[in-house]
Amino acid sequence: MSFLVGLAVIAPLSHNEMISAIRSSLSLRIKELAEVLRVQRPTIYSWIKDEVEPSASNRERLQQIYRIASKWNRLCEFPAERFVRAAGTDGHSVLELLKAEEIIEEGIVGRFKGLAAQRLKLKVEVDRYRPTAESIARRYGLAPDDVSDQQHLIDAETGKRSMPD
Repeated sequence: MSFLVGLAVIAPLSHNEMISAIRSSLSLRIKELAEVLRVQRPTIYSWIKDEVEPSASNRERLQQIYRIASKWNRLCEFPAERFVRAAGTDGHSVLELLKAEEIIEEGIVGRFKGLAAQRLKLKVEVDRYRPTAESIARRYGLAPDDVSDQQHLIDAETGKRSMPD
């Protein structure tokens, strides 16, 4: 089955693609994703390896969690990280809400709105203290326009691993 969007035909995502997108967006570990999908960890691995296809009910729940993860992506461009595990005012985390037998998407998306604002605030705070290439170059006595010539020094200072040419 495929879908017509505008003039382009879009094929539905495979279960592998949905698993990857969910884990990336919501920062879920395999164990947590298995709990959310109400399966065992080996089942998730067998889906990832294409050894087994999810049953109809598992695929339906996987699609529901994927829709929820997509809504997070529309609210915030960064992964949810620890915010998905943080308890809300009701004492429950988004992760706990996702593990419920019946998932109430509206409640989770409502929670996402507040979490997205917190996540963006964290990103701004982290970026404020992250050194720039210019500040690192000055620390090593380099002119800022020489930065590209000295990229290996900057990579070493920031811990970035560079690939050999």
